[in-house]
Amino acid sequence: MRHENGVPTKQWFALLVISTVAGGMNVAPGPAPKQTSVVRAVSDEFLQVADTSSKMVRITGGTGATDGLAYSRLAYLLFSDLGQDAILKYTPALKFVSGRSIGETATDAPLTTFRKPGGGVRGLTFDRQGRLLACESAARRVTRTEKNGRLTVLASRYRDRPLNGPRDVVHAIDGSTYFTDPERDDGRGGNAAAPGVYQITRTGELRLVASGFSRPTGVTLSPDHRILYCSDAAGQIRAFDIVPDGSLGPARTLAAIVPERGVSAGGIKTDVDGRLYCAGPGGIWVFDRQGKHLGMLSTPEPATNLGWGDDYSAL
Repeated sequence: MRHENGVPTKQWFALLVISTVAGGMNVAPGPAPKQTSVVRAVSDEFLQVADTSSKMVRITGGTGATDGLAYSRLAYLLFSDLGQDAILKYTPALKFVSGRSIGETATDAPLTTFRKPGGGVRGLTFDRQGRLLACESAARRVTRTEKNGRLTVLASRYRDRPLNGPRDVVHAIDGSTYFTDPERDDGRGGNAAAPGVYQITRTGELRLVASGFSRPTGVTLSPDHRILYCSDAAGQIRAFDIVPDGSLGPARTLAAIVPERGVSAGGIKTDVDGRLYCAGPGGIWVFDRQGKHLGMLSTPEPATNLGWGDDYSAL
């Protein structure tokens, strides 16, 4: 989000959602949306935030199913190609920042391979030191890529049981890491650890901090890092207060997205004002901090994940 003299201005963006799958999804019934460019508002409040001249730019094609993406402060984008089992790197001709058009140049830069094999990566993020954190679903672990390229396994087992297949990850300001670990649906669950949300403390301890739902998908934090949000395959978006020791308080349901054709809520992010953005078929569903559905950023294909550029002007 752009700021002028410390005051937030109307945001966004060249829309850069690249992670897609087949399927469809509907939000629970509400007012008929208004179509304005890629912006579909169900609340006039959304039009006070979204720039209706926002345009969508396809930055890559020809890959297999894609997922977790993370934008580096060094001005490149990483995302996973599940078909190739690789993490791909995209370095745009221009940075994804406000005030710079990327419409003519976004497709100029070639893709390169950042890492292969990738372990079936579904979620990516960077920690405060700029190191890449990855949820390797097929390898059933969470890893960190060190500055020298060495791979460190942060979590693979909980109480002597293997993880199911970590899905999404977020790094907190206190140095800890939270990730989702949904129940497997491929018959390989066996003696796996309980599905839920896990925390890797800054001392390296692995803790189960939320359970009771079998298929958590996306995870993110509020701007002040006091609330954790989690989406799941049943379409629920939950909020948890983070207590001082990093554990989570009781869950409260903020919003519900009705699954359709087996596809539901995916990756989730917040903006600097605390609004929630959840990937899914049809695009990105946007909610306010109380869970009110504000609108949608429409995409031609179902979206599974999303990520911000370096100043919240590109999604």
